[in-house]
Amino acid sequence: MVILTEQEIAKLLQGFYISLGGWMKYQYKGIKGEQGFTLTQFKTLFIINDASSCTMSYLSETMEVSKGTMTCMLNKLVMDGYVERKSCSKDRRNVYVNLTEKGEEKIKEVKEKILLSLVGVVKHLNEEEKQEMYRSLTSLNTILKTKNH
Repeated sequence: MVILTEQEIAKLLQGFYISLGGWMKYQYKGIKGEQGFTLTQFKTLFIINDASSCTMSYLSETMEVSKGTMTCMLNKLVMDGYVERKSCSKDRRNVYVNLTEKGEEKIKEVKEKILLSLVGVVKHLNEEEKQEMYRSLTSLNTILKTKNH
């Protein structure tokens, strides 16, 4: 059994994050050719989908861009019919963003393609490796969702 320090585990997580980000970017680029979306637009659609309905403020904070940049980014998604904006009836300054039916269908399609790519990655693992990966990812997911450090 290998004994690792917290620093070594943190470095492994950092490397994993970078590798996963690169792999996901590669997957989006493959889909991008078919869909005509940028990586940022994909991320935006996924965030809106996960939130169901969100404010422009939430979206710009989550994407780490200004509200002006987010507005420009959303304009094309709105024009193409993937996203809709709605003003809050109580406070017109608040703008909510939702996926349209077309946007929901597109996200479902993209998620299925990425899932198939992920299946292609893990199908070469033996049962013991699959179980180890499952336990590790479940634990990591739980830790990262519950710890906001």
